[in-house]
Amino acid sequence: MPPAPPKRFPWHDRDALAGLFGTYGFGVELEEHSLTFSAASVDEYLDVESRSHPMAVTGIAVLERLGQAEALRERLHHILTEGNEDPNAFRATSRYVVAVLTRHGGRT
Repeated sequence: MPPAPPKRFPWHDRDALAGLFGTYGFGVELEEHSLTFSAASVDEYLDVESRSHPMAVTGIAVLERLGQAEALRERLHHILTEGNEDPNAFRATSRYVVAVLTRHGGRT
């Protein structure tokens, strides 16, 4: 059995970032943002992304050769349907933070 992967660093946590960068003279502030993805439906969103997102295009080509593309599409459809914020279309909001590091003395 392979070893458990290492614990992920909490890049979204101001205190964790301050602990990491503070020893090098940086102060840390976080800016919260969001990005909304939308389409007429879950199916339309999946179709457009499957044809236009570079990672999706490449990944689907590999999975098609392995006979696994349809299983992935079904799983993605389920995940997107469960997370859909709009019962009449498709909308999913992704929240993220931007860490702003300022070196003591004013430089960023």
